[in-house]
Parts: sequence; C-alpha cells; structure tokens
Amino acid sequence: MKKVLYFILFLLPFAVIAGNGNDKAATSVVKGRVVDSYTQELLAGVEIKIEGTNIITYSDFDGNFEIPNLKPGKYSFCINSVSYQQKQVFSVEIQKQATYQIDFSLTQN
Repeated sequence: MKKVLYFILFLLPFAVIAGNGNDKAATSVVKGRVVDSYTQELLAGVEIKIEGTNIITYSDFDGNFEIPNLKPGKYSFCINSVSYQQKQVFSVEIQKQATYQIDFSLTQN
C-alpha cells in the first residue's frame, strides 16, 4: 500500500505540469491599437478591460495593447480613457490558438 501511495505522489507533479502546458497551448492572444476617432492619434494609457473578469491592460505610448492567454469563448471589452467616451464591444468570439488584431477608436467628450 505504501508503494502505491509513493508512486502516486511521485507522478502527481508530472500530471500537474502536463495539464498546465495544455491550457497554455489552447489559449489565444488579442492585440490591438487605440486611436482618437477624429485625429487618428494613437492613445496611451487607455484601459482595456474584459467584462466579467479581472483582466485589465493598458495601451502603451504607441497606443498598442496585448492580452495574452485568453481561453476560447465570447468576450466583451470595455475601453476607458480620461476625456473620452467609454466604448463597449460585445460578444467577440475567441477561438483557441489564435492571434486577433482588434483596434479601437475613441471619441472625445
């Protein structure tokens, strides 16, 4: 009985590692840019949030953002920035193992 228990305890870390690797391989990436809808100027510091999750990222100085490790499913995005109207994009379908380019344009208040 002890041998079986030791064998199971020996194999457990390998099972966990193998399971985690599969999750990462099945995920996708969303990349994009945020621009001013009137001037087409790239916007830095814009918050991009996935509704119903704790996933938040911000655009960089060139207006670029990236959200890695998204599992397949439908996601809604909420885009916020000071002096701009909030924008919501609903039901974006994400498939596994893909890279998506989603650009957002914001309108000034």
